[in-house]
Amino acid sequence: MAPERHIVVIGGMNMDLVCKAAVAPRPGETVVGESFYKGLGGKGANQAIMAARLGAPVSFVGRVGDDEFGREMLAAMRANGVSTDYMRVVDGCSSGIALIIVDAKAQNQIVVIPGANDRLEPKDITDAEELIAKSSLMVTQFESPLETVETAINVAAEHGVPVILNPAPVITQKISPSTLKKVQMLVPNETEAEALTGVKQDVPDFAMAAAGSLREIGVERVIVTLGDVGSVIADPQTLKRIPAYKVTPIDTTAAGDAFVGALAAGYFLFDELEMLARFASAAGALAVTKKGSQVSLPSRQDLERFLSQHDSALLSHFQHKPSDNNHDYSP
Repeated sequence: MAPERHIVVIGGMNMDLVCKAAVAPRPGETVVGESFYKGLGGKGANQAIMAARLGAPVSFVGRVGDDEFGREMLAAMRANGVSTDYMRVVDGCSSGIALIIVDAKAQNQIVVIPGANDRLEPKDITDAEELIAKSSLMVTQFESPLETVETAINVAAEHGVPVILNPAPVITQKISPSTLKKVQMLVPNETEAEALTGVKQDVPDFAMAAAGSLREIGVERVIVTLGDVGSVIADPQTLKRIPAYKVTPIDTTAAGDAFVGALAAGYFLFDELEMLARFASAAGALAVTKKGSQVSLPSRQDLERFLSQHDSALLSHFQHKPSDNNHDYSP
């Protein structure tokens, strides 16, 4: 029997190649950078590791290439206590790569080469059906082919497993409303919310309007993330803004993934969507105070210290629930 709060994450893993520069280059321009580093990333991998660091048992379903990057990424997942039993290595294919430019204002520009992530097929999902059926929550994004994502959502729905969908990155294909109705929690940013709803960002109270539109489709709970402005939450009882915690940002690269991973870890800890969104926001706030992707994701101890200073009501809920992950990450 799967442990309480067991989470299955379906998605991508990337090796991040990060350049830091005062300004990002314009088309045709070359700029001199300040530093370079290599880091482990990918939305799915980041979200899985974030949830595991906060004490949730996590399994990952995805693919890597038969290269050094792939071996590094698999080792990192295991080192963080994430099960890789359903990871597959694709022969003759590179692992996913993300080329990232971070400017002096901590804003980033990213080019992603999917590599093996694009090879995750619906059959990989059906092969993992027993794992999904025994899980208490599934998390996925648009880093995998849409057909694969839709298959995963349908399989989870067949087994009564709630789904968190982070519809990132933006895709050109349209996900069907019937599939979205099977999602218990949808977590887009502003760009993704516009792509899903057609509501333009320049309309008054855009995030409120987009969240309401997604609720009308039939999504049970919606959180539109707004970066350092906070978020807008919507469920059958609530439609409101949640302010962000004030921190000094260094690198925003994995903030959204920290938010989603913390949502997953806290999904069964907080009955109220507002408290859950604040909990996720705290993880996102901590992530922007360090550079890099997975290295910036806070540990359970990091988050407890932050909440003790900024939100003691959340801390009492979090501390009440001991870790279910027998691999407690410590930096």
